[in-house]
Amino acid sequence: MARKRISDLIQEENQKPSPTSEESTIDIPATPVGHDTEEIETVEEAIDTAQVHLDATVKELQVALEQTQKQEALYKQQIQDLEATVEDLKANFEKTQEKQSLYPKQITDLKSELAEQKASVKKLTKELADAKQDALKLAEANANLTEELNNLKKPKEAPKAITQYKKSYRALDTRPITLPAEDAPDNSSQMWLLD
Repeated sequence: MARKRISDLIQEENQKPSPTSEESTIDIPATPVGHDTEEIETVEEAIDTAQVHLDATVKELQVALEQTQKQEALYKQQIQDLEATVEDLKANFEKTQEKQSLYPKQITDLKSELAEQKASVKKLTKELADAKQDALKLAEANANLTEELNNLKKPKEAPKAITQYKKSYRALDTRPITLPAEDAPDNSSQMWLLD
């Protein structure tokens, strides 16, 4: 191949017009190109070696290109997955923001409900205390009535001595006294009302 180029160059030089007298010419003696077979074989071996290296390099580049294309496809898939994940995260974030916007109203509602319950607890506590006081008064009154009833049932004893009584400012109870039936249980202890 190199030999063909040299011969082409020589033919081109021969076809050029001869220089005019105004142009200066340089004479270079031509040396015949020898057809050494060793040189040709060496050149051919070098060409073959270069071709082998070139083929190996092409194969390596093709393998590298295939790997790069596979990696590119993998990266594109990963990008699509990440974009889908980003969309999901955006949707979740928007839902969370909507829920958070409702929290202040819920907190206000819960606070007002708690205040109402506290007021209700205070009211019920007062009513319970009043009910206990009433139960104590009723138990005391019941105990007094039971004692009076027991005193009425006892036989009267003879007066021992004349005693001087103090004036009492307490109003007398004008209700009729009714005796309980003999079968009725003794309700003298009404302390169960205190519970």
